[in-house]
Amino acid sequence: MMREYAADVEGLLDDLGIMRAATVGLSMGGLVTMELAKSRPERYWAIGLVTTTTEPVTPHERVTRRERADAVEPTRSSVTGWGSSWTTCTPAYGPACPPAIRARIDTMLSAAPPAGAAAALRGRAERPDYRPPRRARHPRLVCTGSEDP
Repeated sequence: MMREYAADVEGLLDDLGIMRAATVGLSMGGLVTMELAKSRPERYWAIGLVTTTTEPVTPHERVTRRERADAVEPTRSSVTGWGSSWTTCTPAYGPACPPAIRARIDTMLSAAPPAGAAAALRGRAERPDYRPPRRARHPRLVCTGSEDP
């Protein structure tokens, strides 16, 4: 799945005539960024990873994400009520997150097309191990908040 998203980004860069780039990804976008850097390291001169993970998926997380994808897609049900944890298996809000921010994120997530939400859940369920080798090739910016779960 991340390879498919990365191929879309690479196609866009090709269409725009961009041969070398820096790329930054937030959350699942960070997984796509790592896939880009892994598959075509010569193309990316730097990467940024914002509130994402390099760790492989746990067996429990895989099962939970697949179950949620199966529940959302065939019934075309909404992700309303899952909060931003619809894509994760842990609460996605920090303890000091204001209610207005939670409501805005929940509204945005509930508007996600069920097929897209299911695809994202399945993609995250199958994410590979992106932990970098000791001699990673790219300059990196890694950013996360102290209250990110």
